[in-house]
Amino acid sequence: MNHIKYFALVAAMCAATSVSAQVVENDPNVSTDYWLDNNQAEGKDQKILRDYKFWDNWFAGIQGGVLYNWGSNQDHTSFWRHLRPTAGAYVGKWFSPSVGMRLQLLWASNRGLADFTNEYKPYHFHTGSLFGDGMFNLTNIFCGYRESRFFNLIGFFGIGGEQTFGFSERAWNNGDSKYNDEECTLLGLRAGIMMLFRLGERWDFSVEASNTWVDDSFDGILTHNKWDGHANLLLGLNYRFKNPTDGAHQFTYYTRDYSKYNDLNAELNRLRKEAADIRANRPTVDVKSQQINVLVSFAANSSDIDEMQEVNVYTAAQEMKEHNNQLNLYITVLGNGGALFNDRANTIRETLINEYQIPANRIFIEKDAKKVESQQTDKNCIIVFINENGKL
Repeated sequence: MNHIKYFALVAAMCAATSVSAQVVENDPNVSTDYWLDNNQAEGKDQKILRDYKFWDNWFAGIQGGVLYNWGSNQDHTSFWRHLRPTAGAYVGKWFSPSVGMRLQLLWASNRGLADFTNEYKPYHFHTGSLFGDGMFNLTNIFCGYRESRFFNLIGFFGIGGEQTFGFSERAWNNGDSKYNDEECTLLGLRAGIMMLFRLGERWDFSVEASNTWVDDSFDGILTHNKWDGHANLLLGLNYRFKNPTDGAHQFTYYTRDYSKYNDLNAELNRLRKEAADIRANRPTVDVKSQQINVLVSFAANSSDIDEMQEVNVYTAAQEMKEHNNQLNLYITVLGNGGALFNDRANTIRETLINEYQIPANRIFIEKDAKKVESQQTDKNCIIVFINENGKL
């Protein structure tokens, strides 16, 4: 009958976690200010996760709860008498939002039953254990990572060792019983699930259910059973340490800093005004040609024209149309020119052709800016510079 109660307890734990796993909170931090990876397939999360180092995303926790010993002779006493106190602490690290590991140290008080002349006598002993667990955040695996999700369901599998000690002495242990009070160290395997409920920026409330398998000698009684073991139910607090990389207590996505755009555009507008003032004030007899310069900046590792930079491409197109598309337009680089120059230059060229109907035979790509300027000293032209000197 106690077997039925034990399996009912485990089933209830699993049912509770499966229901809780369906509770997913909308992330209030989702914003259009995130950097997006346009190479991701449509429908997938396109936000770019920050690059983290070894000392980022560490966590620790303390726990307390009950242990159910399902070793030898458990059918000969009530289910509730097998419940004993247990406590633990752990430290671990998440390598990604979905995969991590931890080391957990547990202490537990255990209760066993010895067969003594057809009568079962209780005895007690203690165990200390150290397990290494591989952890898998099932919520993030199946639902995608969200920075401020209220609930996370985590599965774990572990291997470690258990040390038994402190077996109670009993007057009836005179050699007639099968009770053995010798200490032993055993290899153990376990599996379990953990529920984390977010309490704030640093803390989570944890509910953990697990089962451990050890050798039949665990409780000091050798029977026909191949395995002894115990089920644990633990409540605790989980603390997320501060990341040296970004100062957060969790994984975060890259966000845009529009102040960089504003500073660059302000400087560009200042240079345009300064150039306009110079052209307006210099004698016309000294003007051999009119060169209109436009600067376009790109985000790091990107060939997409950001919406903040579209106005600069528009400016080049308008200058072409004001001159009835009779000028030549050169796309070159301000700086040394990186590996993305050709992709960025062709992006600007295709935009001018397709969106602004600039004749393709008037658009030229030349990586050497000095060559462009030296060849066009006596001609009116438009030069579009790709900014490679700084990163947005």
